Amino acid sequence: MDVPTTSTESTTDPTTTTHEKTNEEILHDVATTFWLIFIFYVFASVAWIAYCIISYRRDLEKLKVTAEKNGIARYLELRRLLKAYDSVDIENLRCSVDDESVTEVS
Repeated sequence: MDVPTTSTESTTDPTTTTHEKTNEEILHDVATTFWLIFIFYVFASVAWIAYCIISYRRDLEKLKVTAEKNGIARYLELRRLLKAYDSVDIENLRCSVDDESVTEVS
């Protein structure tokens, strides 16, 4: 005989079954997620290191080219200054300075 109950106990309906995960299933899900994230992290790290190495080499090459251009420009400027220095006649310059100092004293 079915007697209605007034308790708060839930009646188990055989058509609705809830599946609770076991510790092994939870551990498997966590491990799967961990390995996916870890593998992605390793690939991202390797890509970042490769990018840094390539960027460093590119910057180093630019620096070498710039230093070479500056060295050439410095060499050309030095040659121009030496030509200008060599074109100055020191003896005539000394004579003209001596003549000016004599005329200023008089």
